[in-house]
Amino acid sequence: MLGRFFIDGDFGAPGPSPVILSNQLWTERLNGSPTAVGQTIQIDGQASVVVGVASEGFDFPQGARFWMAKKS
Repeated sequence: MLGRFFIDGDFGAPGPSPVILSNQLWTERLNGSPTAVGQTIQIDGQASVVVGVASEGFDFPQGARFWMAKKS
């Protein structure tokens, strides 16, 4: 894993939604860049800041391409 998992402050905080990318999406969209963490990207039309990248092979739920901290 690159970066980190979600922390309490990610939920309900103002600003872009924190997101963890699947290894596949990280490779496709950001060319596997080690500097991806901290970048703001658009996901489903929403600004999201990359806080982490899942380990290769992590697939839960099956087929998930990203995980986003839900805003209150």
